[in-house]
Amino acid sequence: MFFMTFVVVVIGWFYPVAWWWYVLAFGTFFGSVIYGSFNINSQVFVPAVCNVPVSKNVLALTFDDGPQPDVTPRVLDILKEKNIKATFFCIGYKLEKNQAIAKRAAEEGHIIGNHSYSHSYYFDFFPKGMVRKELTKTNDLIKKITGKFPRFFRPPYGVTNFSIADAVKMEGETVIGWNIRSFDTVIKDPQRLQERILSKLAPGSILLLHDHQPALIDFLPGLLAAIEERSFEIVPLDQLIGEPAYSN
Repeated sequence: MFFMTFVVVVIGWFYPVAWWWYVLAFGTFFGSVIYGSFNINSQVFVPAVCNVPVSKNVLALTFDDGPQPDVTPRVLDILKEKNIKATFFCIGYKLEKNQAIAKRAAEEGHIIGNHSYSHSYYFDFFPKGMVRKELTKTNDLIKKITGKFPRFFRPPYGVTNFSIADAVKMEGETVIGWNIRSFDTVIKDPQRLQERILSKLAPGSILLLHDHQPALIDFLPGLLAAIEERSFEIVPLDQLIGEPAYSN
C-alpha cells in the first residue's frame, strides 16, 4: 500500500493525475495501517501468535487485565477444581497491588504474561521508549513475583504499530494474540456469550477472557463444562504454541 501511494505521488510529478487517485492511494494506505494496527491477527507490524495449526481438539485459555482482588482468586479456585492451567496477562500497576494473587497463580502452574504497566487508553500513541519502559517495568515485577523472566506479551486492546513492534523486538518478547475474542466486556447475556465462544471453537485456538469481570465467576464453570462436552482439552499456552513462557 505504501508502494502504491509512492507510485501515484511520483507519477503526479511528471503527468497530470486526477485528484481522486490521490484520495484512493492515501485512503488505501491509511486504511491498511488502521486495519493492521487494530487487528492483531493481521501480522502487519509484528508477528503475533493467535492460534496454531494442529489436528487435535486443544486450545489455550487466557485472561487479561488482572489481577482483580474480587475476581481472580475465585477464577483460580474454579481452574484448580477443574485442573486447568491458564495464562494471565497482567497489568503492571495491578500486579504491584496484588502480588500475592499473582504468586498464587504462578505456584498453581498458571503462566503470568505481560499486558503493559498502565494499560493506558493512549498506549498505542506511546513512542518506542515509553512502550519499552512499560514492558520492562512489568517484566521486572513478574520476575520479582515468579522468579522467572516472562516472554509472552499481549498488547493492550490488541493494538500494534511500529513503536510497539520495535519495543517488543528489543525486549525479545513473543506477542500473543487470540482467534476467539469473547467480547465478555461487552456481551452481558451469559447464554449469548457462551454461544459465541462455542461457535468459534477450533483446534489450536487461543481464547480471550477478562478476569476483571465479576460476571466471569458465575459464567466460567458452565463454559468450561461446555468446552469439555465438545471434546476439547484446555492446555497450557506454552504447550500449545511450543514456546517457553519464561527465560532465566
